[in-house]
Amino acid sequence: MIEDPQKAATCNAILRLLEPLARMALAFGVGVGEVQGLIELAFVSGARQEFQEAGDTDPENVARISVTTGLPRPTVMQLLAGTDYSDVRSKPFSNKAALVLRTWCSDQIYLDGAGVPAVLPLRGTPPSFQALVKASAGTELSRTILKELLRMGAVRRVRRNHVQVVRRTYPRVVWDEPLIASFGEEIRDHLRAFVLALQGRDPPVFRRYAAQGSLDQEHAAILERDYSGLFNANINSLSRALTQETDPNKANPGPKNRLSATVIMLREPDIESGNEKKRHRGKRANPVGTRRRTIKKNR
Repeated sequence: MIEDPQKAATCNAILRLLEPLARMALAFGVGVGEVQGLIELAFVSGARQEFQEAGDTDPENVARISVTTGLPRPTVMQLLAGTDYSDVRSKPFSNKAALVLRTWCSDQIYLDGAGVPAVLPLRGTPPSFQALVKASAGTELSRTILKELLRMGAVRRVRRNHVQVVRRTYPRVVWDEPLIASFGEEIRDHLRAFVLALQGRDPPVFRRYAAQGSLDQEHAAILERDYSGLFNANINSLSRALTQETDPNKANPGPKNRLSATVIMLREPDIESGNEKKRHRGKRANPVGTRRRTIKKNR
C-alpha cells in the first residue's frame, strides 16, 4: 500500500498510461521481459536528462543514477552506453508463443531440407511441437501455446495431429514502421508537456483536454467529423508556418527551440459507462433502516 497520496496518484496515472501500451505490446508479441528492459533504459536516460537540465557537472554519475532509479550500479553502467532497444538487457518473461515460433523458424532441428519450418507432429521426440515448446519456452504448456499460435493465425493444423507454420512473424497486424516511430515521438511530446505542466514551468505549457462519456453514437460521430475538420485546418496551418520558419535563408543566429503540437480525436465505445449501468441495475433498492425479509412458502 502506498501511503503518500501524490505517489499513489502518480502510480495510478502511470498504470492508466501503461494499459494501451500493454495492448500494443501484446499485439506484437512483446512480453513483460522486453518492456522491463526498456523501462530500465528509459529510467537511466531520464535521470541523466534531469541532471543535465539542472546544470549538474556530472550528469552520468553512476552512484546518483543508481540511487534515484533503484537500479544496481553495474546495470546503470551498462545502460548509460545504450541508446535504443538493441541495448537493453535480456530479460525473462518473454511472450512464450512468440519465442516458440521464432525458434521453430530458426533452429536447424525444426527446419526441412529447404530451410523452411518443417511440419511437426504435435507430440513425440524431437522434432515435434511438444519438444519444440519444451526446448524454447522451457515449459510443458504445448497445448496452451498451440492455441495462442492458432488464434494469431501464425500456424495451422494439417493432416492428423500435425501443425504447420503459416507466417514467420507472431503479430497478425502489420503496421507501417515510420508510423510506429511517429507514434513514439508524439506520445513522448504529449507526456513531456504534462510533466512540465506539473512542474509549473514558466511560461506555462499550453494543453487542453475535453472528454465526455455516455454520448449518443450518432451525435458523437457528428462532433468527431466537424471538429476533426476544424483541428485539421489548424494543424495544417501550423505545419506550413513551421516549414517557413526553418528556411535556412530566414534563420536567425542564437539558441534554437523545438515546437510540436498534437491533436487527437478519439471516439470509442463507452465500456466503463456501460459497466457502471450494469452494476446499478444489479443492485435492488434497499432503503436505509429497513431489512429485506425472506418469505418462505410452504409446499
